[in-house]
Amino acid sequence: MSIGNGRKGQPGKRIVGAILGLAMVVALQVDARAQDQEQDLEERERPLTIDELYLQSETTAETLSKQLRSRHRELQMLALDAIEEQLQSGALGRDNREAYEGVVYVLRDGVHKITYAGQISPHTYHPMVRHRAAEVIAQFDIPQVRTELTMNVVRDPDPAVQARSLYSLAEIGEDPDGWVTENIAKMMLRHHYGRPDYGAVYAALVAIEHINANPGAVVHGAAVEMVLKVAEGGYYNQFIRDKARRVLQMM
Repeated sequence: MSIGNGRKGQPGKRIVGAILGLAMVVALQVDARAQDQEQDLEERERPLTIDELYLQSETTAETLSKQLRSRHRELQMLALDAIEEQLQSGALGRDNREAYEGVVYVLRDGVHKITYAGQISPHTYHPMVRHRAAEVIAQFDIPQVRTELTMNVVRDPDPAVQARSLYSLAEIGEDPDGWVTENIAKMMLRHHYGRPDYGAVYAALVAIEHINANPGAVVHGAAVEMVLKVAEGGYYNQFIRDKARRVLQMM
């Protein structure tokens, strides 16, 4: 008799358990939504950082140019970020000379401030800032951009900055008289007879490849010779040699 009553009561217990489980799920979902809304409210009410406030405001080109000349790395990086943001949004014209000259100052001044530890290895002045400047400068629509980037490839001792300048030249893809690729070849030659930096050499191949793809561009013979040297092997790994061979096939 007691067994029979127990069996009859089991379906009721299951229903009650299911209802309680469903209620718990709903309560958890409501609680999660409330937490999300609270977090969103906190995020909206949170005071903006100096960086966020700076990027949201349309700082004048004159102010940005002065900040780039401050020789303070964090301020320079912040100004470069703001210039890029304003160039992309249209708040700053791509032909704005004042902002452009500020970026050029960063590229040149950093190299002028090189100091030497003993007589062995150079320690560059803020290479990270110059790397960023070499990226941002390519977004200006000013004829001298190509010249500045090319000179940066030749004069900057930091391989990462050289590589970034080369990738920017690849984005531009212009060399009407072969001067750009001639200077790229000079940089590659120094790497070839010194200690080649694979990142810089690979970036040089990418730049030559993109310039070669432009029907109006001229690839200097010295650049072709350097691509051949890389393709032949020597110091270079298989990945870079294969890239050089692909570039040769497109010439």
